[in-house]
Amino acid sequence: MTPAPMTDKEPDPALVFGAASFLNDAGSDMIAPIWPTFLKNQLGLNLTQIGIVDGMALAVTALSKLAAGYASDRLRKRKPFIVSGYLVSMLARLTFIFSTTFWQILFLKAMDRLGKMRGPPRDAIVAAHSGEARRGKGFGILRAMDSAGAVVGATISFVLLVYLGD
Repeated sequence: MTPAPMTDKEPDPALVFGAASFLNDAGSDMIAPIWPTFLKNQLGLNLTQIGIVDGMALAVTALSKLAAGYASDRLRKRKPFIVSGYLVSMLARLTFIFSTTFWQILFLKAMDRLGKMRGPPRDAIVAAHSGEARRGKGFGILRAMDSAGAVVGATISFVLLVYLGD
């Protein structure tokens, strides 16, 4: 069953998910500029281990999106995948700082990227609720807020690095 296009009384899913994406990407992109340095200087990982962590992250991202898209369609449930995705990413990022070994960081990065399961179900909700006439606007809002969060996160990271140093 496809939901009816959104009315003016309902919150716009593109705005709601856009705000969540903004915050999520701000957090993610605060970490991204310092990630390799953290892994090398703080945890003592070598370049091969850093490559393994990031390669595994890409694989988990792709597989979690594929699995969540399929499962959310089959189960006709979107919200559990979205909430779980944001939650697992947030918790993983909050615990990166406590990692002391390659295996811990590998596990936590996998959990962070497993959170990408939120994408396909979230996009399905935006598409269904936007209606055909406003679908481009809905995705435009979602992607713009996502990108804005990335810019804000990277900027915060830069400012902190300038003022706090290494």
